[in-house]
Order: sequence, then C-alpha cells, then structure tokens
Amino acid sequence: MLPVYAAIIGYLVFYGITKFSADRKWRVEYSWTETATGNSNTDNVSQGKPVKLLLPELKLTLNIEEGNYSETTKSWNVSKTNAHWANVTALANNKSGNTLIYGHNTNNVLGSTRNLKIGDKLILVTDNNLSFEYTLTGFKEVGPQDTEIFSYQGNPILTLVTCTGIADKKRKLMNFDFVKMI
Repeated sequence: MLPVYAAIIGYLVFYGITKFSADRKWRVEYSWTETATGNSNTDNVSQGKPVKLLLPELKLTLNIEEGNYSETTKSWNVSKTNAHWANVTALANNKSGNTLIYGHNTNNVLGSTRNLKIGDKLILVTDNNLSFEYTLTGFKEVGPQDTEIFSYQGNPILTLVTCTGIADKKRKLMNFDFVKMI
C-alpha cells in the first residue's frame, strides 16, 4: 500500500501543490507557464463587484447589494429582497479567494436554495458586465460565530450563506467552485 501513497504524493508534488482548503477538502493548485505565447496563469485576471446572482435550476435571479459589517451592532446589513456581497471577501474573479454572498432564508431571497443539488450551476454577474460560472460542490452548517470562511486562500470559490435550523440560529454554507467565465 505504501508504494501507492508514494506514487500519489509524487504525482501531486510533480504536477501541483496540494492544499487543505477551508471546506476540509484537498485541492490541487496547478501552476504552469505557456512559454510559446508568453502567457501564464497569473495573466488576464478578471474581476468585478457582484451585482446579480442567477441559479438556473431554481429559476432564481437576485440583485446583489454591497454587504457591510457594523462593529457597533456586530451584525451585517441585510435586505428583505436582495442578496449581499460581503465586502470583506474577494471580488468575483478567475484567480483566487472566496466571494461570499449572503441573504435571508425567505422564499423571495435564498429560501429556495434548500432545493439545490450537488452539480447545480450558479452564475454571478459583476458591475463591469463580467459573468462567472460556478458549480455547487457541497453544503455545511455552522454557528453564526464561525468565521473560517473569511480566511480561505486558494482557487476562486463562491460561498452562498443563509440562515437555517430552529429559529434560523445556524448558517447554511453552500460551496461553489469556479468553472469558467462566460
């Protein structure tokens, strides 16, 4: 069995750098350079402030407002009709970081996300008309004090957050991996 593990580790070291991400999954981050064109994977970074979210499988489209945290009230601003981009997280981009979108667990905001399935798509549109496609990879329930999602570093991901549980005392995290720009 040891030779199998050695082969896997050798493959990961040779082809990429492994990283244990915030969602407790191993990720492999690749780094390459295309010498023929002079382009590398760090060139052509595209980013923008999220302004619209589309969940095609749910037929849901939401406007996104900028979300701010108040140190005074120890709370985030939240709308009854829109989602919010937590402005302390990454702009939507094709390079790295976690873009966090949150909203109420109501039928007209994120309540219908209870019907999402692994593999469902999410489209995020930015203020400069860029569109990013993501795929749902997992769910997690955490307490409201859990701040692990704010320290994520790695490939671009999106975390969708809403309340859940008895009296909405927990937070439901929906993890999406970046697929491509469209």
